[in-house]
Amino acid sequence: MNLRAIATLSVAAIASVFAITESARAASLSFSDSIDLQRTNFTDEVLSVSQFDASLGTLTGVELAVSGLVQGSVKYESLDAVASTVTADVAALLEVSGGPSNEVLFQVEPTVVANESATAYDGVLDFNGSSGGRFTTDAGSETGLISYSDPEFLSFFTGTDTIELLVSATANSSVTGPGNLFANIQTEAGAEVVVTYQYDVFTPDTPDTPTASTPEPSTLLSLMALGGLGMVIRKRQIQA
Repeated sequence: MNLRAIATLSVAAIASVFAITESARAASLSFSDSIDLQRTNFTDEVLSVSQFDASLGTLTGVELAVSGLVQGSVKYESLDAVASTVTADVAALLEVSGGPSNEVLFQVEPTVVANESATAYDGVLDFNGSSGGRFTTDAGSETGLISYSDPEFLSFFTGTDTIELLVSATANSSVTGPGNLFANIQTEAGAEVVVTYQYDVFTPDTPDTPTASTPEPSTLLSLMALGGLGMVIRKRQIQA
C-alpha cells in the first residue's frame, strides 16, 4: 500500500470515529380524565384526553386503563316478626366507547356488598329504628387495561388535539333480606381513564458519547499521525 492510500485510509477512519449517529430511547407519557360519581343510568358522558404529539418521537403503543366506581344509597324496613339480615348488592356496568371505529373499547363492572341487621318490625314504617335504616355503601371499584399497537389506532391517537371517549353506566343493584321487606336503593357510578403513550425518542450521539466502536486514545493518535505523514509526503512530492 502506498503512502497516498495510507493517508486516504487514515482520514476516512478518523472521520468515521467522529460521525454522528442516532439512538432510540423508550419513553412514556400519560393523560387522564374522570367522571365523578353520579346517579345511573347515564349515557355518553365525555372523557377527554390529549393526543400524542408526533414532534416528541415515534408512537409505538397505546395503553388504555379504565377504572369504574360504584356506590349505593339504601333505605330499608323489615316487616318480619323475627330478626333478619338485609343485604345490598350494588353494581353497575360501565362501557367506554371511541377509537377509529367508535366502538366499545372496554367494559368494567364494579360491585360492592353491604349487610345490615334488622330486628323484628318495630311497628313504624319510617326506614329507621331497630327494624329499619338508611346507609351509604363504600365505593366499589374495578380496573382494566388494554393495549393497542396497530397502525390504525396509533394514527387515531396521534395529533395535537384531544380525543373524546364516551362512558355509559347501567345499574344492576338489588336489596335482599326477609320475606317482608320494604327497600329502596339508589346507584351512583363514575369512571376514570388513563391513556399512556409508549414512544421512541431519537437523540444524536456526539463524539463525547462513548460507544462500543470508539477507539482507544492511542489508536486515535496513530490514525492522526498517519494522516499527517501522508499530507507531508504529498507536499514533498508536489515540491519535487
